[in-house]
Amino acid sequence: MGSIPAVVTGKLYSELFCTIQDVERYQKTLAVVKTGMPFRYEIKQVSTRDGELHWYDVFVQKLDDGVVMTVMDMSGRKRAELNASRQTALLQNVVDQSPAGVVLTEPIYNASGHIVDFRYQLTNKLNAELTGYTIEQMVGQPISALFPGWQQLSLFESMVSVLQTGEPRQYTEEYNNYGVKGWFEYYFVKMEDAVLLMFLDVTRLKTAQVAQQQQADLLQNVVRNSPTGIVLYEAVRDAETGHIIDFIHALSNPTNDNVTGRPNGGVVGLQVLEYYPTNRTNGHFDILIEVVETGQPQRQLLDYRAHGINGWYDAQYVKQGDGVLFTYLDVTESQLYRSQLEMANRELKRSNDNLQQFAYVASHDLQEPLRKIQSFGNLLQIQAGAGLGETARDYITRMQQSAERMSLLIKDLLSYSRLSVQPDQHEPVSLAELISDIFDDLGIVIEQTQATVSAGDLPVVLGNQLQLYQLFQNLVSNALKFSSIDRTDASAPTVSITARKLSGPALLEPGIPLELSTGSVDQCFQEISIQDNGIGFDEKYLDRIFQVFQRLHGKSQFAGSGVGLAICKKVVENHGGAITATSQLGKGATFRVYLPG
Repeated sequence: MGSIPAVVTGKLYSELFCTIQDVERYQKTLAVVKTGMPFRYEIKQVSTRDGELHWYDVFVQKLDDGVVMTVMDMSGRKRAELNASRQTALLQNVVDQSPAGVVLTEPIYNASGHIVDFRYQLTNKLNAELTGYTIEQMVGQPISALFPGWQQLSLFESMVSVLQTGEPRQYTEEYNNYGVKGWFEYYFVKMEDAVLLMFLDVTRLKTAQVAQQQQADLLQNVVRNSPTGIVLYEAVRDAETGHIIDFIHALSNPTNDNVTGRPNGGVVGLQVLEYYPTNRTNGHFDILIEVVETGQPQRQLLDYRAHGINGWYDAQYVKQGDGVLFTYLDVTESQLYRSQLEMANRELKRSNDNLQQFAYVASHDLQEPLRKIQSFGNLLQIQAGAGLGETARDYITRMQQSAERMSLLIKDLLSYSRLSVQPDQHEPVSLAELISDIFDDLGIVIEQTQATVSAGDLPVVLGNQLQLYQLFQNLVSNALKFSSIDRTDASAPTVSITARKLSGPALLEPGIPLELSTGSVDQCFQEISIQDNGIGFDEKYLDRIFQVFQRLHGKSQFAGSGVGLAICKKVVENHGGAITATSQLGKGATFRVYLPG
């Protein structure tokens, strides 16, 4: 006990042990002498020999009129117990602080050697709180004592399998038993003849994943069934400069697959310019770059006619990462309806304008002279009729009748212009035969002007024979009329008529009337050109020459009513076509008529 035996020998007990504890032990030692009943106690003190804490086991028993005290140094064993206790406490603390539930179980076998249950050897606070028990209530207890019938759960089967095979097992499943509900990720591992189960509560994560998956499924369903074409483009950049040189199709929905003719996402992975090179020139590629670089969304009405795609599309471009989400809706039908409505509105406006112009002229410029002729004729008949000869009276009567017929004709023309009725039906008309008839009818004029007229291969078109005759007869007559007799050169007038068929991109050529490109994407037109070498005109008057009663020259220079080209325009519009002209003063003119066909 740290004292030298020689020093202890002969000393009184009270001299060596004088603490309160020593006094208590002294009293118990006296009791041993009196009663003969031995007792044992433990002493813990710092040794004077090595300065370390020591533990001693002291056994006191009676011997004659005294006692024998047997002292055993148990410091080594005590230190081992303390270390084990500290390790156990540390392990329990680690287990309790774990974010996972921890359960260590040992199997319980029946008489046949089959595992019928497991017993808790260790668990932590998380598992205890989850189940509603304390750690003390759980450790040492069979699981079935706390959770009857748990052997029917997959947990029991997993623990038996891991114990028997030694193979760890891990899975995630939904749990809803014994008042506990949620999603848990389980991990089972064998530890000698026990099974360690660790689990994580992943309910929030799983709920978020389920919600995310539902949202993704919903979005995918919307994308898959949307009537809107949806394409995700990802930028392809130059490795050195970082500039965008192309885009890759990263996503395509079935609507876009149908439009492009590549089913099942056939465009995915394809580069835009490699497979659709016209996108570089039609503005689509430039818009993609602008959206990526500026981040500003774009929207436009896209007229796309290439790579087997023909139509109008309401297109929107939105930046998505280093790419563009491109969505579009086929509005070809509505665009055609809109174009037809606009054309109808323009036609109505033109008709009203022409009607107003014609009504004004008919009411003032034309009717007024006729009224004077009729009035003076009546006065002449009344005041001088008796003194006139039969021939003179006949002349006056004829004059009156002619004036009356002229007045009636003007009124009829006014009524016709107000109707603006298109022909009830169209029939095939051979323009070759029609032009030949016109040349024959104008034979005297052609001969008088010594003109040369010619016609190439001309098509058959659907139309009204009478109106088409008026159209081309007026154009040929004008070509002959405006070949001035005062020409400075010696060349005779020439008039040539040619034709060609236009469709698709050709309708977008410069000089083609804009209204032709707003029709059906597969519509064709016949372009008939009437070219002369006459006096020509300044193109700044192009719109004016097709208006009713508009003239560029006085009546003293060239005869005419100023209605001929207006009639031409009305005829081609009634046939769903267009008319335009190009010219230079002194170098002739070319009138181009466009008729469906």
